[in-house]
Amino acid sequence: MKMNEHWVTLENDERIYLVKPASAESVRTVLNADEDNADGRSNWVWVMLPNGDWVLGVFPQGDTYLETEKDRTG
Repeated sequence: MKMNEHWVTLENDERIYLVKPASAESVRTVLNADEDNADGRSNWVWVMLPNGDWVLGVFPQGDTYLETEKDRTG
């Protein structure tokens, strides 16, 4: 199931985090980045969200982070 951009909120409608699809280009950029380089990406990690859900993810770092910035903010 594809996810659309949406805010996850608390019961009082306080926004706690934004879920936003990544472009195929950003995914390729991050997955092709070196996990042993400060300008690459992190290793694969599990992240537990405040509601107890788990997300499997990888974090762009340094130059790779900057290369994907427009996708996240635009």
